[in-house]
Amino acid sequence: DWRTDSLLVFGNDATGLHPWKGHLLRVEIWDRAIPDKLAAQLTSSTGPAAADEPIVNLDFGNERPVASGNRPAAAATPQQAESLVMSASPTLSDYLVRRVQQSNQFALRVVLAPPQTESSGRILALSQRSGFLDFYLNQLNDELVFWFRTPVTVHWHRLSWRIPHAMSTGQLHTALFSYDGATFSSYMDGKEIESRSLGVQTALASYVRYLNENELKGYRDIFYAIIFFPAGALLGIGIARPLLHATDRL
Repeated sequence: DWRTDSLLVFGNDATGLHPWKGHLLRVEIWDRAIPDKLAAQLTSSTGPAAADEPIVNLDFGNERPVASGNRPAAAATPQQAESLVMSASPTLSDYLVRRVQQSNQFALRVVLAPPQTESSGRILALSQRSGFLDFYLNQLNDELVFWFRTPVTVHWHRLSWRIPHAMSTGQLHTALFSYDGATFSSYMDGKEIESRSLGVQTALASYVRYLNENELKGYRDIFYAIIFFPAGALLGIGIARPLLHATDRL
């Protein structure tokens, strides 16, 4: 689960320990997945999305970021000449997380310019000052790396999605990451990079978090009845059969 008290931070994370030296021009986040054809179109341009209005729509080309519609705005805090570090207000982060929790889907689009020399750092992150992370987008030398918290990525293994040789210096790049509740897809500069299913476990785990304790007990009893009762019956038959044959021989 993403935490509603996390901070959406640009050019770093909430710890302040992973600064990024590039330029972030635009960030758009939806509470739904983006279809393949539209994702390819959106990453072929560095301009604003012409799709349905994102729930977070920040244009860093302005003196202050612009939040679309009645969405909560973010506060700009320039930290370095080469890096604009933006810490979104807690209201914006809370709004984003609650919308994504309701839909169990999201899409993230960024327009960026890498630093002049290969380096590493967090381009943006939804995180806490303790180091807890809900998602992050990193530059790792010439790679773009995205990770987000799901029951699969946390409890099974730390899955991350890497786009190699993506951060060419001196160029603008547009990347989009989309998750529909079961399948995660990544796109870069007009091309689909990868589409990977996280399996039914993610969807089931996301559903289970909405159940209360009594509902969970009921589903657990049904699960045990479906799995263990037939298994016990088959085991009993397997044990009884040799005994019956032995009795017949006597």
